[in-house]
Amino acid sequence: RGTWHPFPAQVNTALEAADLAGQQLITFSIGGESYEADLWALKQTCVKDPSRIRMIRRAPDLLGAESEIGKWEAQVKEVERELQAWSEPSRGKSLWADDMLSQAAEGLDSLRLSGPLRERRRVVLEQIQRLEEQLASLASFQPSEVAARVLQACEGEIAEARSMLSECRSSTDAEA
Repeated sequence: RGTWHPFPAQVNTALEAADLAGQQLITFSIGGESYEADLWALKQTCVKDPSRIRMIRRAPDLLGAESEIGKWEAQVKEVERELQAWSEPSRGKSLWADDMLSQAAEGLDSLRLSGPLRERRRVVLEQIQRLEEQLASLASFQPSEVAARVLQACEGEIAEARSMLSECRSSTDAEA
């Protein structure tokens, strides 16, 4: 009494399965006593004596959640490395990066976390958002624009070189 006790493994498995299936109520037995759990209200009631009610809580799977966050962090870092390595964006690369970031965001959103793991997830989701913004800016910068800007810069340098050459010729002609 007064402390939290874990459910036996078999009962916990049944509770998890019921929760995943979206069930609100599930009946189970512990030590020969039947109970009904309300998974939405997080209460357990003794079937024989409904006045015996206790609160239940879910303990997050911290090890599993930590490895899941690590998996999604690695995926986000891979996208970040690829974005930095791109000299010129392409539609295929952009679609790949967008898909990888969407998968990571959805995977992180589906985790049940507590404490520091929630903060870690928040940081990774913020990183995903920054990368999506970077990707959007790259997507609006089309390869044809890249080529046009490079060509424009080259034309400016060529015009400057012609001007310098013309000045050199003029000064050479003036000296002769």
